[in-house]
Amino acid sequence: LVIGSENGRVTTYQRLKAMCKGSSSLEEGLKNIFFLSQYDDTTITGVVFLDESFCKFLVEYIKLIEQEQKVKIDILVIDPLISFTGASDENNSADMRPALDAIDRVCKQVKCTPIVIHHDKKDGDNYRGSTAINDWTRNRISLKREFIAENRITDVDTDGKPTGQRVAQIPVIRVTHKKCNNFK
Repeated sequence: LVIGSENGRVTTYQRLKAMCKGSSSLEEGLKNIFFLSQYDDTTITGVVFLDESFCKFLVEYIKLIEQEQKVKIDILVIDPLISFTGASDENNSADMRPALDAIDRVCKQVKCTPIVIHHDKKDGDNYRGSTAINDWTRNRISLKREFIAENRITDVDTDGKPTGQRVAQIPVIRVTHKKCNNFK
């Protein structure tokens, strides 16, 4: 189940479909992705895990999907964390921890795993927010766009004759697994 405040159901589904292209088993799995949305395709706003009535609604909603669709919701994707905590200061552990614990309670009641999207600092200095977020998480995987390996590219004219060389950088996404409970 995806709960998002930045991208609507259609946009998210289209991105997921593009990622699964070429793999029939992944494409088949797309039918088991569900979205909590307001007003047709809009994102979710105005609900937070600090609100017990939202948590109760979410548990009942997940159970309803499971019953009606005869599936098990194994993962709850929350994108991004800051939109759904209700914390007044994401840098304050005392503000953040109750919201994180509420996510835990919801997931324990429906026996699913949360995947929480949390953005880095805009200055590129990585981790942002309270240490409670990092302490709470079981695994922390970071994605960062970078450019690596300069390649020399030979430019040619319309006749195919070399006209010179230039340097091009290769864009990549660096995936870093920074935390895994108490494992090395």
